[in-house]
Amino acid sequence: MSADLLTRLSAKSVAELSDAMDTLSGKQFTLSHRIVPMAGQRLFGPAVTLFVDQTHERAAHKIAFDAIREAPSGAVIVAGVEDECDAALWDSEAYTLGAASKISGFVTDGAVRQTHLAETAVFAAARSPASAFGRLKTMAANVQIDCGGVTVRPGDLISGDADGVIAIPQDRLEDLAAALGLE
Repeated sequence: MSADLLTRLSAKSVAELSDAMDTLSGKQFTLSHRIVPMAGQRLFGPAVTLFVDQTHERAAHKIAFDAIREAPSGAVIVAGVEDECDAALWDSEAYTLGAASKISGFVTDGAVRQTHLAETAVFAAARSPASAFGRLKTMAANVQIDCGGVTVRPGDLISGDADGVIAIPQDRLEDLAAALGLE
């Protein structure tokens, strides 16, 4: 898909994208209504996915930090934590790293903290003052995940605004552009 077409898609609201995808497939591509903006109001870009699970291991978040460092400019970091909201997956360290990597933002169906320090958009299901250290661990990056009840694959288009977040499969982008009259 051309950069020009992506630019035109980025101008569309999540509601417009959702309506077009509903027309194309009848399947819901919007993430859970609980995932809302915590910092910033808009994000748009290809997904870099993180599979996160509970742990008691007290280890650094190497896989997550490596994925953020290696993410292409404009990417959206999407983490599926299966609604674990008692510990914040991201905080000031991730936000600083994300800003340096020039990502568009972060999305999770879990919790975040210190969002007042975020320089990029942050969408999450909750806030928690508790750190993920010793509670949550990124097990894998750039794998298929579930986030907010939707399957997200690396490279899927993620768009978020005040209405919520949508994940559009890569293989549906051309159909979406046609449905929106953007071809």
